Parts: sequence; C-alpha cells; structure tokens
Amino acid sequence: MCFGKSGSGTGGQAPRTAAPQTATAPRTAAAPQPIAPRGAPKPSPRAGKIGKGAQQPLQIGPPTEATIHIPRNRLDAHGVPVQLTSYDIDRQSLESALSSMAQYLNQKRVHLIAVTVGGAVNCLYLRSRQTTHDVDIFGSNLDTPARILLDQAMQYAIQQFEGRLGTDWFNTENQMWMGPNTQKELTELAMRQGAVVFEEPGLRLLAAPWDQVRSYDLDDAVSYLAQLVRRNGDRPIALGIVERWSSRFSHTTSRDFLVNRVDQEYRKRFGKPGIVQVEGSSRGGNNLRGGRNTRGSGRLRT
Repeated sequence: MCFGKSGSGTGGQAPRTAAPQTATAPRTAAAPQPIAPRGAPKPSPRAGKIGKGAQQPLQIGPPTEATIHIPRNRLDAHGVPVQLTSYDIDRQSLESALSSMAQYLNQKRVHLIAVTVGGAVNCLYLRSRQTTHDVDIFGSNLDTPARILLDQAMQYAIQQFEGRLGTDWFNTENQMWMGPNTQKELTELAMRQGAVVFEEPGLRLLAAPWDQVRSYDLDDAVSYLAQLVRRNGDRPIALGIVERWSSRFSHTTSRDFLVNRVDQEYRKRFGKPGIVQVEGSSRGGNNLRGGRNTRGSGRLRT
C-alpha cells in the first residue's frame, strides 16, 4: 500500500507537462586522486579539525553486569505477562515453601545465603506475627548465577503449592531502594549479626541488622527494640543513637513517638526501659555487639 495525496482517480488528475530544459555547462574532467594502498585506514571526514568541533575519540568502558531481580518476568502459554497474585502465608506453609526451595538448591549442590527483612523475620524469627505475604531478600554476595538459581527454586516451590504462594512470594523488591554501597554494608552487618531466620541444606536466611529494619506498626517497633536491647547486654539504648539510626537512612521519626509510644509500650511488655535519654547520648556509647555502635548502622522506623 502506498501513502500519498488523495485524488478522484486517474481521470481527474491534471495532465503532466514536460518541464522546460535549461542548458548546462559542459563538465570538465576531475583531477585524478591518489590511490591509497590496500589496507590503509580511511581518513576521517573531520580530520584536521581542532578545538570545539574536533572529533573526540570514542571511550568504551568495561562491560557491566545487569542486576537480576526475583522473580523474573514471565509469560504464559499465550505470550501474555503472568498476572500478579498475592496470598497470606501462614508460618507452617512458609517454612514448607522455604524447605522446597532448599531441597531444590541442595539438589543443585549449592548452599546460598541471603538477608531477609520484614514479614518473614516477624513470622519465623520473632514469631510476633502468624502470617506474611512474602519474603523480601537482598544480598551483595548474590551474583547472577545465584539469583537465577533462587528464582528457579522459588518457582519450584510455587509448583509444589499449586500457585497458592503467590507470584512474588519470594522477591528482591527491597533491594531496589538500596544503593550498592548500602546493600554491601547491610549484608556484611547481617552476616556478623548472625540471626538465622531459616536454614536447611541449600538455603540460609539471615535477619537484616535490627537497627535498620523497617517496622510495620508499634508492636514490630517494640519487638525490634527488644532485640537491640538484648544485643546491648540487656541495657537500654540511648535516645540519640536511635534518632541517628533513623536520620542516617533519611527516615523521619520523632522523640515524642520514640519516648511516649515505643518506649512506653516496651516498659509495659518487659517492665523496664528500652530507650533512655542521657546527656551526650547523640555521641554514642551503646555497645551493640555484632554491629557498629558509635556511628549507628541503620534505622528503626515506624
């Protein structure tokens, strides 16, 4: 099909007339050009130019590895993206699903370690919640082959549960909000902290550093504070330290909320203070084993 101006047919078109010819000057033979030897490089059309308009050499950097996210995008039998689904997963089902992943990875003769944060930690480690809808992981130690294996393992678990886990039940969404340096630092801190959320041959999940985890509500904040107090030798945490954890990751909170909500709830549950206001507390002084103390290492956000 051709695209052009519309008309009423060939009969309605105006007859074409020949354009008048104009005389042209006779052509003269061009001067012969020297022939470059075979294999010689061709001159650049901008060769000889200097200054702002000069052609700059092309700089090609080393190849970079694209980060693989879990789960990877998938299409159905008709080539249509798979519709996202989500379900509440109870503790027993979550443990069984992770066991399926571990079995798959163990059969591949690998043992992968990842850091998890959020619902999985609350459900499996703190046992402060009965259900969660996903397992958020990250880890600067996970290269592309490891991420591909984790993606395959989580899909294997979905098959075992006939899709009742949800399409994104095991994912790396949390890492999209982390810079590479932050992810590396938090991974190293989690390794040192060593709080094991799940472990079977093939797969090990560690809790993210308690001083950077993001709480969903007041109960979560108190549970995380309890872990920090325990790691601090059962001594309360200085208010200035908690505030600095929040500001370091650009998450806002308030003294009123920390002192009159979080600490008061902590006192009700444990019968002692979890946060104390001490002079000069903003300069540090708590000894959080397994992580840095005087500079802080994360956030307690509610």
